Amino acid sequence: MPYSFVIDKQHRLVITTATGVFTTAEVLDHAQRLKRDPDFSPDLFLLFDLTAVTELRISTDDVRILSAISNFSPTSRRAIVAPSLFYFGMARMYELTRSSSTTAPEAIQVFSDRSEALQWLDCGLE
Repeated sequence: MPYSFVIDKQHRLVITTATGVFTTAEVLDHAQRLKRDPDFSPDLFLLFDLTAVTELRISTDDVRILSAISNFSPTSRRAIVAPSLFYFGMARMYELTRSSSTTAPEAIQVFSDRSEALQWLDCGLE
C-alpha cells in the first residue's frame, strides 16, 4: 500500500505518509479507511506527508473531486507537506479548491518542510 496512517491520540493528530506512486484511488481509500478507524475523530488535526512520493498520479480534475470530500471538521488543522514544486502546486490547488467550495473557512495549509508543518499544527510534536 503506497500510504500509511497513524492516529496519535495523545497529540490529537493523524499522520499520513504517502510513498511511491500515489494515485487518486489511494486518496479515496485513505479517506474511507480513516473514517472507519475507531480512533478517528473529525476534530483531529492532520499531517499529510508527500515527501516519499515518487510519482503523483492525480489530475487537476481529480483535485476538484477530492476537494469535495473531507472527514475533518472545518476547525481541524490540516497540513500537507509537499517538497517538490509540482506536488506543492497540486496541494495548493486542493487547498484553494477546498476553501472555495465550503461555506466556512478551513485551516488547510501546504508546506515544503515537515518541521514547519508540525510547528503550524501546534500539536506538541516538532
